[in-house]
Formats: sequence, C-alpha cells, structure tokens
Amino acid sequence: MWSAARIFVGSLFALIGVAFVVPAMVLIYEFNAIDWQSLLFAHSHLFFFFPVFGVLALVAFYAPAVAFTHFYWQYVKFGQVRYVFGFLVVTLAAFGFGSSLNNAALRGIWEVSPRVLQAELQSRPSDLQREPFLAALKRVREEGQQRSSIAELLRSCKFDPLVEQSAADKAARHCFPAGKPLTTDECCRVQGRFSEALHSAALDPARRSLLAQVEAAATYLKSFFIIVIFIIGALLVVWQRRIKDHYPAQLEGIENGVIVGAIAMIVWFLMDYGYQQTSDLLFGRQQTGFPIRLSFVIVPWAVLLVLYFTKSERGKETQINPGQLLTALASNVAAVQYDKIANLSFRLLGAGAEWKIFALLVFVSILMLFVILFPNFLTSVFGQLEEKASKEKPPIT
Repeated sequence: MWSAARIFVGSLFALIGVAFVVPAMVLIYEFNAIDWQSLLFAHSHLFFFFPVFGVLALVAFYAPAVAFTHFYWQYVKFGQVRYVFGFLVVTLAAFGFGSSLNNAALRGIWEVSPRVLQAELQSRPSDLQREPFLAALKRVREEGQQRSSIAELLRSCKFDPLVEQSAADKAARHCFPAGKPLTTDECCRVQGRFSEALHSAALDPARRSLLAQVEAAATYLKSFFIIVIFIIGALLVVWQRRIKDHYPAQLEGIENGVIVGAIAMIVWFLMDYGYQQTSDLLFGRQQTGFPIRLSFVIVPWAVLLVLYFTKSERGKETQINPGQLLTALASNVAAVQYDKIANLSFRLLGAGAEWKIFALLVFVSILMLFVILFPNFLTSVFGQLEEKASKEKPPIT
C-alpha cells in the first residue's frame, strides 16, 4: 500500500507540475516577438511562482502527501471512504474556484494574442482616450523599476457618497491607461474603458491568445493543488501524534517538507499582492481598505504549520491555542501598513522587479529543493564543518 500511495501521489503531482511549467513556456514562446518580460514580471504570481516555487512546494509536499494518503487508507476508521469522498469534494471545489477565476471580470493582458497587441502598438486603439494595452503595462513596469513607492499613483474608484472627495482626487496625476495626468474621476472613467476593452478582447476567440487557453486549463489544477496542500497541512497537524507513531522513519522528511512547502507558498502571497498593485494602476482600485485576495488564506496556514512543525522538530510539546494564534495574527495584520508591503512586493516581486532578484529567487528555490532531496548530505556537511572548527579552535589555557 505504501508503494501504491507513492505512485498515486507521484502521478498526480507530476500532472500538476506540468500545469505549473507549461504556461510559462507558452508565454515565452508565444510572446517572444513582443515584450514577454513585462508580462512575466507583472504576472509573476502566475508565470514565475508556479514553475519555480510551485514546483518546490510540490516536491516538498510529496512526502507529507504520501504519508497522509497511506495513513488514511490504513489507519483511519472508514479512511478509504473518507479519502475518496474528500478527493471528490476537493476536485469539485477546485473546479468551482477555477471557474470563478476563469470567468473573472478583470482579465490579463496576456490573454490577448500578440498579433492584436502588436497591431495596437502600431496604430492607436479606436478609443483614443486610452493607451494600447501593452504600452500601458510597459509604462507601469518602467515606473515600477524607478520608484520605491507606487501607491501615490493609485486611484480608488469606489467612492463613498456620504464623504466629500479629497483634494488629492481633484489633482491631476499620471493615469497609466490614459498615458497622461488626469483627475481621479477622469482616470477612473478611462480605467473602466480600458478594463472593458481588455475583457472584450480577451474573451473574443479571434483575438484570444494560446496562453489564455492553456492557462484556463492549468488554473483548475493549480486550484486543486492549493486546496489539497491546505487540507493536508491542516490535517497533518490534527493527526500529528499518530503520524509520529506510524511513520518514525519518514517523520523528518514529512516535517521538513511541510515547513519548506509552507515557506514557499508565502512567496505566492507576496507576488499575488504585488500584482494587486499592477491591477489597481491599470483598472482602478475597486475596494476600500485592505483587499482580500485568495492568497491571503495562505498566511495564517503557513504560520501555523511553520510554528507547529518547527516546535515538533525540536522535540517540544506543541500546545497551540487556536484563539491565541488567531489573536496574534489579527493584531499583526492590523499593525501592518498594506501599502508598504504591497509596494515592496510590487518593486521586488512584481512589475517593478529586476532579473537579478528573480535569479536570486531561483537560487533560493534550488537551495531549498536541495534541503528536501538531500537532508542527510547537508547535515553531514555542517557536521564536518563544525568538527573542523572545533579542532582548529586553540585550547583554553
């Protein structure tokens, strides 16, 4: 049964891995003749995170997923029925989430074919009040690389009818979809037309890109992966003591995988909120206060797993009070200034990022992958270095 669990999880994760990597390859192939780099950086939460840190998370959660599958199949009462039922529920939930994402009102510029984007650059759109799609995105990237903060250029297009507009709303600031300074009211109107034109082009089969079709299919597997690891991580916490009893030989790999996988998923949260800034610049901010994206649920989940399994590795009893944990998380979120975090994510991990930052991220992911695949090698290396340092230390007289 252990071999069957490894084959099942390995085959499923391999399929998901293909869905992580292929869209990025299609992006580079299809948009190679135009500015594919701006599309990659601006949408790093889709086309950089998944082929790099997503694959890392897949490898990291492989051992936990195998143990979880075997545990439910062998040691949980009615475990086989519960596992199959849960698998079906997760599949339906992934289909629902994937469908909601694929049918969202706001579309990505990468969903429009390169032919249409190139034609727009050569001759202005019929709506002369807006910039071509790719020209607006290029300007966002150019400014993002030169500024430490982009928040002052964001426009809130959701107005409170009971509160007067501020002086800043009446001032003329650069509006990216228009390519010139406008007041907030004027910019929001252009952003609305920009969004509507992009929605129309992205859903028109004659103007829709190949990448849009590939990513639409991949979105279901990406949604499935996120839901699965969320559930596996939470249930491994619930069943931790029994997991220790049944899998002592695999325990180190399971705990290391959970910790590394949880840390990797934090990168998705940061990149996703970096894209939120790009979206607000192009389409206007459609909410007041802190925007809640799907990736936000990763934060408390990752914090819980890292705290829980780090304490477990140190051999301590893990008595975590859920109320205290939620209180601490809520207070920390309230203390964080969203614009500062989002600006940093935009500058380092989003449209304003530079290749050297992404090269460093690739190196970090490879290092973390090495930790998962060869934990004994690293332990041996550090042990030898520590032993060598102790021998070279002069004796105390």
